[in-house]
Amino acid sequence: MVEDRQIDEDFEQFAYSATPKLMRVALRLTGERFTAEDLVQDALIRVGLAWGSIERREGVDGPYGYALVTLLNAFRSLRRRAWRRREVSVSRVSDSPEQPRPDPCRRRLKTGR
Repeated sequence: MVEDRQIDEDFEQFAYSATPKLMRVALRLTGERFTAEDLVQDALIRVGLAWGSIERREGVDGPYGYALVTLLNAFRSLRRRAWRRREVSVSRVSDSPEQPRPDPCRRRLKTGR
């Protein structure tokens, strides 16, 4: 129980010190504050879940490096999702609903042709 509390405190200290650095990277990647905050939060959640297995080295090999890679992966995933759900803009929107086109199959049934 004491060990769990120490792990929680270690992670909290890490998250507190790493958040500004990760936020700067996320802002450079996204250009949007709210999206950057979401990415940092997602990265820290994933680091927190893996905290027990992350080696406590300094620099890129340690928790910050793991968090940075996690942040970059979250950004790539976000970009892939955005690419898949592209919206098509329309130059002009009609005020009235579009009339349905006649179904050629129904016409054949009615006329027998």
